[in-house]
Amino acid sequence: MFGERIPNALNKDQLIDWLEQVLQPVEPSRRFLRRLRARLVTYQGGRLPSGWLLVVAGGLILVIAVISLGIALRFLIGLLSLLGLGRETRRRRKKDMQPTTT
Repeated sequence: MFGERIPNALNKDQLIDWLEQVLQPVEPSRRFLRRLRARLVTYQGGRLPSGWLLVVAGGLILVIAVISLGIALRFLIGLLSLLGLGRETRRRRKKDMQPTTT
């Protein structure tokens, strides 16, 4: 099936000669090159950032603010608990040192 030759097919040398005649290199026009370069090149800062980028940046800032607030509150609660423990131990020591009147 694939080994059979097509009746009016060109052989390899004829095909190469025909392609050399038909496919001539063409110099593109300056206008085409200018338009092509304009599509390929983007200038940084030349346009406004997309809306999604602003939404993601705002969400990221919000998440960072919530995390930092959580860390600050945990630190504050830990500090207050340490102060409370210190006061409780001082109160127990004073109570233990007082003479009992029974």
